[in-house]
Amino acid sequence: MSPEALLVQTIARHFPGATVRDNVVDLGFVQLGCRLGAVRPALGMHATQLLFDVAGDELRGAIELSVTGYAPTVAEAIAGAACGWACSFGPVFYAALSDDVVDSVARFDIVAGDASYRVYVDAYDYVLHFSPNGGEQPADARVRLDADPWLARRVLDRGTIALEARPQVLSIFVGELPGRRIVEMGLDGVLVQGFDDLVASAPDAKTPQMVGLRELAIIVPD
Repeated sequence: MSPEALLVQTIARHFPGATVRDNVVDLGFVQLGCRLGAVRPALGMHATQLLFDVAGDELRGAIELSVTGYAPTVAEAIAGAACGWACSFGPVFYAALSDDVVDSVARFDIVAGDASYRVYVDAYDYVLHFSPNGGEQPADARVRLDADPWLARRVLDRGTIALEARPQVLSIFVGELPGRRIVEMGLDGVLVQGFDDLVASAPDAKTPQMVGLRELAIIVPD
């Protein structure tokens, strides 16, 4: 099986009733185009980027989302990252964009101007330890980086994100290596600037490690 086929099949398995056409997994209310991005050696493993083109009638065109898997083989990296991404964020798509009621998905409400919005959100986090003694667990790293429960809440509370009268997709990634942090954020697939300081004041990790905190939030007008 090709790496691309493995990606598509892994995603499709998480959505019973979905149809598959070429590299697109169609949930009916939203379509997930699946592509393989860059594959490179990293930390003695294969860092494998997975790309998803998310489209739906309520969304603004195709929105590119991504996740990177780390594993000894490319196949393991694809299967693990695709499973984690679909398990974490699939229910968010259902809760925000379908007619289904998904009580298991976290939600908070915000007000911007005269409009109110429901925000459905979940996270897919990881920590790769560089020490044989281990280190933090993902939940501990989230607390230390002041991301608990949601970075999306902190971002939206700043009031600088332009919200519209349709569902919008907010993606947030915070990465940390010893001596370095990055913040990447997109709104409907477009890079958003001005949030480099989001975790700047958080204390450093006590052990050498790589942290990745990834959130997907869908903002739905009431």
